Amino acid sequence: MLRYLIPAILALATALNAAERPAPSTPARAAAAVWCEEDAAAALAAGQPEIASTGQADAKTLLATPGPSLPAPSSALLPPIPGDIKANPLARDFLKRVETLLRENKTFAKGPEGGVGRDATGWAFITRADQLTLLTQAFCHPQSPLAGDARLVAPILRRVASISEYLVPGSKSLGDFGFCDTFADAWLILHTTRPDILPPGLTARTEAGLKTNADYIVQKWGATFADPSVHYGVVNMDVRRLLALAATERLFPDPERRAMVESGVRYLGHSVLDDGATHYAERQNEAFSYHIAAVRGLLRVAQLTDSAEALALVRAMRWYYPLSVEPGGVAEWSTAASWHHYWNTVSGSDGALILAALTDCPHNQRIALANPPRGDLWLASFVRPDLTPAPAPDRYFVYDRNVQGPRGRFGNWSFVGTARNFGYTPDSVARGKSSYVGAMLTTGPTGNWPLDAALQDVGTAVKLSAAPLPEGEMPWLKELVCLTTVESTTTTVGERCAALGADALLAPYAKKATPWRQRQAWIFTPERLLGLVTITADADTTAREVLGTLMLVGGRGHWGKKHELKTLAPGRYSYGGLAVTFRARDFATITGQPTDVMSGSSIHGVDTPGKALRLLLQNPVATPDQPTSYTKGDSRFYVVEIHPLATAPALRVAHSRDGGLLTLALQDGTGTYQLAYNPTAQAVPWTRIARSETSVLHRSGDAFRPAWIAPDEKVPPSTPVPKTELVIPPGELLLIEQPALAR
Repeated sequence: MLRYLIPAILALATALNAAERPAPSTPARAAAAVWCEEDAAAALAAGQPEIASTGQADAKTLLATPGPSLPAPSSALLPPIPGDIKANPLARDFLKRVETLLRENKTFAKGPEGGVGRDATGWAFITRADQLTLLTQAFCHPQSPLAGDARLVAPILRRVASISEYLVPGSKSLGDFGFCDTFADAWLILHTTRPDILPPGLTARTEAGLKTNADYIVQKWGATFADPSVHYGVVNMDVRRLLALAATERLFPDPERRAMVESGVRYLGHSVLDDGATHYAERQNEAFSYHIAAVRGLLRVAQLTDSAEALALVRAMRWYYPLSVEPGGVAEWSTAASWHHYWNTVSGSDGALILAALTDCPHNQRIALANPPRGDLWLASFVRPDLTPAPAPDRYFVYDRNVQGPRGRFGNWSFVGTARNFGYTPDSVARGKSSYVGAMLTTGPTGNWPLDAALQDVGTAVKLSAAPLPEGEMPWLKELVCLTTVESTTTTVGERCAALGADALLAPYAKKATPWRQRQAWIFTPERLLGLVTITADADTTAREVLGTLMLVGGRGHWGKKHELKTLAPGRYSYGGLAVTFRARDFATITGQPTDVMSGSSIHGVDTPGKALRLLLQNPVATPDQPTSYTKGDSRFYVVEIHPLATAPALRVAHSRDGGLLTLALQDGTGTYQLAYNPTAQAVPWTRIARSETSVLHRSGDAFRPAWIAPDEKVPPSTPVPKTELVIPPGELLLIEQPALAR
């Protein structure tokens, strides 16, 4: 690129010395003229004579005419930053990042060599658009120490030109959620606040591209957004397209686009759950890293359109981060979409910062301050030094309305259960659910991503092919029948314990349900999880192998820990600080298969250091060279206990599968528990019960919420266990608790 700069500089010097041409009004406008010559030379070398000719003409225009008057920046476009910007930690980080971009001084190839939005180099336009946002804020924000700095002009215009070149009819970059929002928003700010540095030719190409992109979004998603029936898309993608449309509509008012923005907000509202999460694809539980897209995108739409409805949706997300993030910043990934167990270092502090400011929430403030996010000046506007963070809640159970199941945290030990039904039918080509339960053990509230070990998945699998068992996570999901689809679930959550029951057909990833039925029943106490897992043939069928499976995680890629599976006793193992004990089973062997989360994915490849492990429960295969026949009703099971290694094993465990019920009994340091889950279609009496005067009965549907999240909810009185016969309705469960102090 240097060979292009020399003639550009000479041309600029000649222009400045020409008596008939007045000097440009500002150094920034002169820098724009220099960039025009640079871009014209690059376009000529790339075989783009029209862009080259326009660039040369633009350089002359910028030098020959003063720039337009500059309006005062709108607070909606560039929200003011409270207090002293030099004391704002996000602003300081922002300035460092901008100075790095200036030092790098990158240029980008023209034409096909410039790449498309999702090229082999790593989705280049996403990075460029994010950088454009930083540079634009630095140049345009009135509180920026770099406001109007001419050094920023060429880096800004290079990125605009690089992306706008591909926003043309037929381009694969149209509607790309990865950058269409940030690009449109940045251009809106530039065009509105600093039109003096925008070359006419580049402006014409960019604005034509934005209109083409907006028209494409309207054409492809308009009918979906406007459909009044309740349906769901992919929020982190849809909200970005909606923001791109809102930014373009503000620049070029259009009734059709405005109507789609309004209907799009209502459409996204269908996906906001009661505790602030959003649906992922197929109504799956949310993938944690993507939640910031919903927070940022909807709030930015609200700022650009004055949409009270969009703002209300963001406010409704208040409890998502406090429920989902451990004190040390480790997010819970067990309940995420089956193919999106990222286990990355995202802590949610950026979204928590916004929600703390919007809702005066001290719990979000704690998360924001514990792991401060990387800054930009928009995010810096939400810094609230006056808001005191609340300490992390501890020693609690809570019904999480997002996953529709229990969460609990007791020191560094936490756990979750999800009973949210995704609505699959036998005809659904679904990506299923990989687990109903999960757990984490961290090393404390400080440190860099302090995960010790996590339980990601518990379930079963059916191998249909003669190929060896796959090693990567994604090949496992695709090649084995292991994901729950058509399902019936139930939970109860009390103040000191919880339980979950699930009945589901299994399917491979993105396939229809098979005649293999998995059932699970779980007890959650402050100290441990205890589960009974079964798999049964619903019809005469064949398979190469039927397995029990657990997935344990210590890290991913360059972060976290690599643990070895240690045998503590027959059927009892440790993985990092987690203990896994198989209390009963009809599988002959238990082995560990090192693997990695997200491994084998064509989109999100990771290094494979073996920072995860799959426990396999297997039986000898009688005829390895051919499938084994299974008769309807053939079944396998195991009972597994998971707890911190520092906690003693349960004092007593029992189970049964008699009379249609799945039952578990457990005694540990916190109490004695009896669970009966009825997965059948008929009411079933529960007869084998140990009653006492101090026992408490928990029924399906109980949903305890502690005072820190629901201060206005009254704790219902304890229900004693009746002396009459207990009959469990179809699909429901009963949990009897006898607290330790009452024994």
